[in-house]
Amino acid sequence: MKSLLLAALAAYLIAAIHSILAFVNKRRSVQRVAEWSIAIGFILHTCALIFDWAIDGHYPLFFLRETLSFLAWALVAAYAIILYRYRAEALGAFTMPLISILTFIALIVRSGPQDTAAAFSATWLFPIHTTLLIFAYAAFFIVFMASVMYLLQERELKLKTFGAIFHRLPSLSTVNQLATTSAIFGLTLLTLGIASGM
Repeated sequence: MKSLLLAALAAYLIAAIHSILAFVNKRRSVQRVAEWSIAIGFILHTCALIFDWAIDGHYPLFFLRETLSFLAWALVAAYAIILYRYRAEALGAFTMPLISILTFIALIVRSGPQDTAAAFSATWLFPIHTTLLIFAYAAFFIVFMASVMYLLQERELKLKTFGAIFHRLPSLSTVNQLATTSAIFGLTLLTLGIASGM
């Protein structure tokens, strides 16, 4: 449902703005607003995906609109896990704007014809295959962002110029562990996704 997805987009935009502000100012109250907005957006987004599935009668991963929406949802889920496990709030400043953009594009892109979805829904492995791949892409995006954070910190360490960015990013060991764990999960999910696609 577009109204639920629009509400989720509004929550994600609030979360993106507050995540960037929390990254710049390092204020706990601003970060708390971002986390609550992410939680509300995730719940609304989940409801939108479930309603789309019920109304359209097929798994919500057949067309570009649905795929972008599902990818944004998977990125929110991955970020929530990272926030819980590593408390890497800085990742939200990079992740939430992308999630907002993906959700916005999902809102304006049109769906394809229903007969195409019916052709794919004949195989029961298709939802498993696509879900595994989407979560693998989400994990690889986390690896990418962790790598960028690692390079930024390593550069400042080598130059011995400890600016504002250095103090706002997680420690190098946390970023390294985050990237390694995400890469393992991403590779495992990608392998399973390719295997189920065959």
